[in-house]
This record gives sequence, structure tokens and C-alpha cells, in this order.
Amino acid sequence: MRPRASRLQGLVVLEGVIMEQARIALELRNPQYVEAFRRAIRQGLDEAISAAQPFLEEQQPWWYELVTGLLSVELAMEEVKTALSLMRNHRAEGREDGRLLDYHRNHWVFQTHAVLEKSIYLIKRVYRTLVKRLDPASFDERMRRTIEPLTKQRNSLADIMRNPMVHPIGGRVTAIEQERLWERYVLIGGTATDVIGGLYNGLPAKRAPWCDWHQQLTLVVLREIDVALAQAAKDATAINAPP
Repeated sequence: MRPRASRLQGLVVLEGVIMEQARIALELRNPQYVEAFRRAIRQGLDEAISAAQPFLEEQQPWWYELVTGLLSVELAMEEVKTALSLMRNHRAEGREDGRLLDYHRNHWVFQTHAVLEKSIYLIKRVYRTLVKRLDPASFDERMRRTIEPLTKQRNSLADIMRNPMVHPIGGRVTAIEQERLWERYVLIGGTATDVIGGLYNGLPAKRAPWCDWHQQLTLVVLREIDVALAQAAKDATAINAPP
């Protein structure tokens, strides 16, 4: 995997640590696969894969969970950035319908929660799989210190934004209750379509500050993830032997 300029530095460093440990483990645990692959790679990647295929272990090796976790975190980061970009583009295009803007915002909420959840999981696996061998006495405490800011951020995002969206009664519909609008809708005989339209009509006016706020929070979340990933990489760099 070649690093890109837009990638978090902590993710790049941790990726290097994990991929190196995976390579060492593969060479030690399955030398037949390594030999067959390297012997055939001169003929092409497809040929190398075919030559090494018979030597694959029946069970996935321990490091699979780490490298897959890396990919999962990076994909979630891309989703967060995509949702934020779509919100900004919506603002730039000056659309008056708030439905699409709200849709992109909801996607941002779920993906931002997801990238925090996935980052916490990956970091836990790094400590329990790699750092534990280096520091079995205190790896757990070091892990808790590393993920604490991410856990707080995840829980705050869940309480304020994500959970109301998935609860039976929550999210944008509660604005009807908070603004005491049900009386007027009941009296004028408004339909569900009328109510929904009212929920979205005010969003375009909030577009600029809304997008700016989400962008700032995205930067905060990614910065905290970057610091945590870098710390996990630092704690794992002194490890020389795979489990």
C-alpha cells in the first residue's frame, strides 16, 4: 500500500508496523507459501498467486484482523470526507431543498461514529495482539489511555447526534415537539407530507454555519484518531517477534 499525502500520518506509521509484523509472521509460519510466491512473482502476480495457493493455511493467520482493521478504518475515513464534501457542494450549488443536505449530514453522522468505532477496535487489537508481548503487565492500562479520547468523542457523538436518529422517536421529528408545532398541524389537518416539508424548509438558511461546524468537528475527530494511532504504533515498534 503506497501512502498518499491526504492520509493521516498516524495511520501510515501504524500500517508500517502492522505490515512488517505480518510479513515476519508469514515468513516464519508459512515459508512454503513465501518461497512459492517469490519464485513465481517474476512471471507475474497471477502466476505467483496460483503457485502459492496450495500452501495457504486452512485458518486465517492472527494478523489478518489487523490488516483488515486498517482497511476498515481508512474506508470509513473516506466516507466521512465524502459526506462532508457533498454537504459543501450542496451549499455551493445553492439548492433550496433541505432534504438532500440533511441526507448528507446523516451520512456524515453515521460514518463519523463508524470511524471512531473502527479506530478504537483496531487500536485494541494492536495492544492485545502486539503490545501485550512487549509489556504484559501494563499494556491494558496503556491501551485505555490511548483510546480514552476516542471513546469520549464516540460517546458524545452517539448521545447528541447518532442515537436520536435511530431511536423509535428521535432525530429531526423531535423539532416538532420542541417548537410546539403539533397543535397547529392538528388544527389545520396537515398531512405527513406537509410536516416533512416543514422540517426541511429551514435547513437551507443554516447551510453555511452547519457545514462549517461539521468540518471543524471532522478535523477534531481525525486529529484525535491520528494521535491515538500514532501512540499505538509507538507502543508496538519495539516488538520483534510475532506471537
